[in-house]
Amino acid sequence: MQKYQDHNIFVIYSIIFFCYYISWLLTLEFSKIQNFINLNFTANIASLLFLPHGIRVLSICILGIKSIPILILASIATGAYYLSINEALILTFASICGLLIAFPLLQIPREGLRLNKINYQFILKVAIITSLTSSILNVLAKYFLSQAIFNNDNLFLVLPAHIIGDILGSILCFYIIGKLYSLFKKIS
Repeated sequence: MQKYQDHNIFVIYSIIFFCYYISWLLTLEFSKIQNFINLNFTANIASLLFLPHGIRVLSICILGIKSIPILILASIATGAYYLSINEALILTFASICGLLIAFPLLQIPREGLRLNKINYQFILKVAIITSLTSSILNVLAKYFLSQAIFNNDNLFLVLPAHIIGDILGSILCFYIIGKLYSLFKKIS
């Protein structure tokens, strides 16, 4: 039996796309604060709170492989707004590959996990492992795309910022979704 009926997938994809888009907007706002307090990188390529990574991780944890098409679309659409289309395509590929590398290590089934299988220890483990794989591939892709992107930023400073941003973004997304889930459970 399918976990989600095919006619509901459009609604689920729409929610994921909307959340991904909103998470990018929130990340851009956070980056302004980050830059204001001089935690910025000259190339503006790393946020210390990258919420879209949390949306990617949540989507794959819950939907499994079925979430890949909408994550690719959402990543390209938001990335093309902020970067060039070529950079958006390459970085989307790096991000998705990073997740796909991490998920067998985490033993997440292709069809995703049941919500009752997700606990705080698991969230932390997922956040760390996916952040490492995704961040390494993203930073390497950015570096080889154009070393000029880095301007005065050092590769070894940008990588930890990516990892921290992905971890914090994942944890915050899981926390918010968990609170919303608890709220809806109380209401119903």
